[in-house]
Amino acid sequence: MFAYKFEDYEVLISALPKLEAKLCPLASPEPRFFIDFSSGHYRIANRKNFVSLLRSFSRRGGRVRRLIASTQSYLNAYPTIETHATSIRLGRDVSKGIRLFYPNVTLKVRQKSNADGENPEKPWFIREQEGRESLHQKLGDRTAIRVPQVFAAGEYDEVSYLLEERLNLRLLGHGNPEDRQLLINLFLPNLLTWYNSPQWRPFSSYFSETIGEVLEETLRCSVMAELAPAQCQRFHKLVDELPESDMTVPFAEGLGDMSLTNACLSSNGELVLIDWEACHTRPVALEFDRLIRPFGIGSEVHQAVRQAYAQQFQISPQWFDRQLYLFGLIESSRQFLSASSQSDPQKRRGAIQRGLIILEAADQFAQTAQHCSRRVPDDVSVVAAASNPLQPSR
Repeated sequence: MFAYKFEDYEVLISALPKLEAKLCPLASPEPRFFIDFSSGHYRIANRKNFVSLLRSFSRRGGRVRRLIASTQSYLNAYPTIETHATSIRLGRDVSKGIRLFYPNVTLKVRQKSNADGENPEKPWFIREQEGRESLHQKLGDRTAIRVPQVFAAGEYDEVSYLLEERLNLRLLGHGNPEDRQLLINLFLPNLLTWYNSPQWRPFSSYFSETIGEVLEETLRCSVMAELAPAQCQRFHKLVDELPESDMTVPFAEGLGDMSLTNACLSSNGELVLIDWEACHTRPVALEFDRLIRPFGIGSEVHQAVRQAYAQQFQISPQWFDRQLYLFGLIESSRQFLSASSQSDPQKRRGAIQRGLIILEAADQFAQTAQHCSRRVPDDVSVVAAASNPLQPSR
């Protein structure tokens, strides 16, 4: 129920009237009653949708009494918020804050983070702006990639915020043949233009931990005993098939969370990238991981991305899939290790399930890598096997 969530988000909700007055000095808003339409997305109730909702609660017999009881229950369960917004979306947890949608702008609000310590993390709203500015400085008007304009960002009382342009967007559909061609013919060339002039580094340098130690710890964790025999065998097989040497691969600054929910299409046919807080430098291949998977590993989209990547960076197509295989293996290990430390059974099951989904993708990438050409261009180096950080100790 939202009543439980509302307590978690109370700091953010209570800050909205003053924050709106600071950013948009309009007339004071009337309190608005919001109802849940889908997955934490709340819209203002009106006569049409509220009556329809109440009808769904009523049963045969005693309709008036039940309707009144349903109304009282519903009013107590959902908040009345003073805001000019037409809809609100809650983050998947309170750390992701809330988003408020207005006719022409979107307001993101989060609790202010603690910036203490020797190496404080850069605030999310700064990362959002820096990523967009980096893209503009590198490409200017030479690409069809567009990003929403930021009008204001900062901290106010107990919250941090970012006010940005609201565009008319639609998500790409992985089952839509036209969208598949858009991704291949429009998005892919523009994204690769952004990733041009990369830095070449060992793939393992992307991870903060030693890969071999992470895998070794995962093999010993309690979750392994809870997996089905075939699942446990799959994990062991992927660990055993790890390459004997590290890979030197192209790194470039990217969105960091490239997916079909963050790479959208505008009404003018432009590629629009949203949600820039995860922007950072990483292996270019990883930018395509969550773009490929909805279309299918081994699909037309996967093959087109892999081939374009290989041609641009003069690197064997096999290495593209090997990076995604290794990345998936590490990510699934992190989920299994997280599950092993969870005392809450529901959270433990959730982490295990996420780990298994990622593990299956890693297995598929390992298989497609085997079908690629094994020829490595002479001008592409690898890190010596003697300093190999990939293999766990035996």
